[in-house]
Amino acid sequence: AARIWPDRWETADTLCVHRRRDVALAFARAMPEPEGPRLLAYLTARGEAPPHAEVRVALAQARQALEAPEPAALDVADRTLAAVARQGDDWEQARVALVRGLLARQRGLFAAGLEQLGAAAEQAEALGWYEGAASGFLRAGFCALALDDVASTREAWERHRSVEAARGSFDGEAGALGNLGGLAGEVGDYPAADARLTDAFVLLQRLEASQVGDALRDVLLNLAEVAKRRGRWALALERLDAALRLVDARSAPEAAAFARRSEAELAVAVGDVERALRTYDASEALYASLAAEPGLPPDRVQEIELSRLLVRAGRGRALMAAGQLDEARTLFAGVAPALVAAGGFAAACRAFDNLGVIELAAGHVQPAREAFEAALASATRADDRRAVVNATQNLADAHLAAGDVERASSGHRDALREARSLDAPLLVADAHAGLARVALARGHAGTAFSEAQAADEALRGSLAGLSTVQSPGARERYAAIYETALGSAVVLKDAGKVAWAIEQGRAAALLLALQGREEIRDAVVPAGLLREERAAEREIAESRWRIARAQATGDLKRQRDAKEALELAEDRKRKAVDQVLLAAPLAANMLHGRVDALAATRQRLAAGDVLVSFGYTETNLIALRVTPAGAGILDLGPRAAIEDALDSLVLNDPDTPVDAQAEQLLQLRIVKPLSLAASDRRVIVSPAGRLAYVPWPILFGERETFNVPSATTLAGLAARGGARGRGVLGVGAPNYTGRERGLTPLPHAEAELKGVATRALLADEATEAAVRAIAAEGQRWRAVHFACHATVDREHPLRGALALTRSADGADDGYLTALEVLRLPLQADLTILSACATGRGRVLRGEGLVGLPSSFLAAGSDAVLVSLWKVDDEATAALMQAFHRLWNASDEPAVARSASQALARAQATVRADPRWAHPYYWAAWVQWGNPR
Repeated sequence: AARIWPDRWETADTLCVHRRRDVALAFARAMPEPEGPRLLAYLTARGEAPPHAEVRVALAQARQALEAPEPAALDVADRTLAAVARQGDDWEQARVALVRGLLARQRGLFAAGLEQLGAAAEQAEALGWYEGAASGFLRAGFCALALDDVASTREAWERHRSVEAARGSFDGEAGALGNLGGLAGEVGDYPAADARLTDAFVLLQRLEASQVGDALRDVLLNLAEVAKRRGRWALALERLDAALRLVDARSAPEAAAFARRSEAELAVAVGDVERALRTYDASEALYASLAAEPGLPPDRVQEIELSRLLVRAGRGRALMAAGQLDEARTLFAGVAPALVAAGGFAAACRAFDNLGVIELAAGHVQPAREAFEAALASATRADDRRAVVNATQNLADAHLAAGDVERASSGHRDALREARSLDAPLLVADAHAGLARVALARGHAGTAFSEAQAADEALRGSLAGLSTVQSPGARERYAAIYETALGSAVVLKDAGKVAWAIEQGRAAALLLALQGREEIRDAVVPAGLLREERAAEREIAESRWRIARAQATGDLKRQRDAKEALELAEDRKRKAVDQVLLAAPLAANMLHGRVDALAATRQRLAAGDVLVSFGYTETNLIALRVTPAGAGILDLGPRAAIEDALDSLVLNDPDTPVDAQAEQLLQLRIVKPLSLAASDRRVIVSPAGRLAYVPWPILFGERETFNVPSATTLAGLAARGGARGRGVLGVGAPNYTGRERGLTPLPHAEAELKGVATRALLADEATEAAVRAIAAEGQRWRAVHFACHATVDREHPLRGALALTRSADGADDGYLTALEVLRLPLQADLTILSACATGRGRVLRGEGLVGLPSSFLAAGSDAVLVSLWKVDDEATAALMQAFHRLWNASDEPAVARSASQALARAQATVRADPRWAHPYYWAAWVQWGNPR
């Protein structure tokens, strides 16, 4: 009976009604604790007393009313229950209270339902009737949700979870956790959503397969969706793969087809277009098999056809990502009208949008306008206000491309007004960016710059909170804001504005790239400040969710209340961020995008320093040359030719000669315009895009050079000050026995470290745990020198890692990731990453490099020495020994040199050896940070 009927109290009561109290007592004794003893106590106290007749009749009438709800019947049922609410025993009263709450919810009286269901659930829990308590708390949460009361919903569902846990119901507790995760995800609290759903997944894994059913798959699909919304595409794909392994295409073809479609979308996001196209084909084949089933009703046929069209639209986006624009254009031209005919207006809007983007990129302005007009019509029919704003902005851009500046301006202003009413920061940013482009086309550079600043404020207001990255393409989309700002500043010939555009573009691009932003905060922000910042972010996300809900229903009072709550939450967030900036300035700049003004940058430079900050406009490469005495703007010309030449300087083998024409072009276009004098002893480069991979020694010779992520980072590093570190910690020559292919032994690494280290972790001792233990000692090192292999994860830069020895107990995987580095209190004047391609990571439009160098700088190292390509083991060992000797790392009272000076001389030493004259052997090494 208990297996058939989950409410054990109802089971026992039914037995008593049928005069089998002896069986009911035996049933209660056989039940697990704590519910069994509570039920036994109730049955014992009840004795042979028959059920209260009026209460049972009223309950039966109410159940009938709930099954076929009619307003009049529901009202009568509630009045009848109210009349007997104080009759019967404790359990009967709890049942009456619970059903009255259900009636209130069914009648749309959500406030009354919340109160009644909550009280009934507490009454049932106190009695030990856990099924009633679980039901009451669950439905009380739904009432609170209908009232947009997130806090009460969360509280009710937490109580539901505790009841399920108390009675040892793993599947019930997993369901409650799933609801909590879904709630957190709906209001934008993705870290909480991830945590709750992960807990649900762990619980479900403890059950037998027959008990789990589709629940495990559904949780994995939800976890994949949360990862996608956080912008963590590779993790989303990994979770989706796990879900797909639980889908049987033969028994559940529709679920398999949908999952394949999701897989393809994620494959596009991570750049695996070939996989995406294969998977879209597989999904469409599954939908075709569903459509071929005989006897399908017309509405089912239409539903399947709509799904097939959605797959084809997705395939079009994959073709766009692959650069196959002609094929994508043909596909969208057919799919978009078909989606309109099938009633898929939201999907049709996206398809028309994509078609318009392709046409506009090809210079077909009128077809682009027609496509965007169709997108706008579809968005309007879908009643999707955000899609309407987006389509309006795209159409305005098409008008601008056609030279119709007035219509472009009008469209972007309409979009801005609607985006503000929606309280949609990213759409507000888009609208201001569009107005900046319009102003620049009119020749109003000052207005264009102001609009770009407004776009930046709206963008950072969103990105500085919970992750809102919608796709990897968003990085390109928002980088254009700062390109417009930079173009305007160049026209204005205002060096301060140029500096702002470059620095703010760096910060925004970094925020877009940091997919593990919440994890970074865990590592670098003090716990008390972290709690305050997260609480403010939850309030911001929930307020925006309430605004959207109120807008959907047209409830103006709720909109006003939610906007007032949003303003308070945003003020709380600003205050929290200010505190974080004081406590952890470098990390806070990384996390919140705060930048320094040009005047502050100049004050940080020493005599003989030349800071060169690079940035892109839509067409050109710009450099800002900054010295303590002043700043100058350099327009270096079209970016395409320069970037092609830059790529020629990345050397992957010693047999490829240096491209003399490319080097000559770069000397002419980059080095010569800088007009470096003999007194300019140091060139500090803040690179943009692929400039992060330039081996500057090839261009600047033996002149002292190093990179910084931004001028703001340079100032933060200079402000650290403090005493010079002592000694060299060497970590490397790891034991790679039994590891994956590619982690081959490094025969010269041990000699490299023994020649320079005052303390060494070699071979089996070179583990993550050992590094953490030494870091915890708190010593500041002159240098920390790693000699090992490295890995790069361009999709998720903070997963790039140094490959060390795997711990014998399996506690560490042997990969010290960029994220784990942030948690290390590893203080050093310089960190040397003597491994292949440690200077590579994710290169961002508008930003330099994100990965291991940035992590070591934020963690406590003043500078990081890295390589740009796969380096030669023997030449590297010779270069490093020369570097340490020249740098005077042993603290001997010789002539002091900075690390960048020592590197330039060490490279010259290696280059002088005939075996290693080719730049492949010495030019890969560059420094990031502020070397002492």
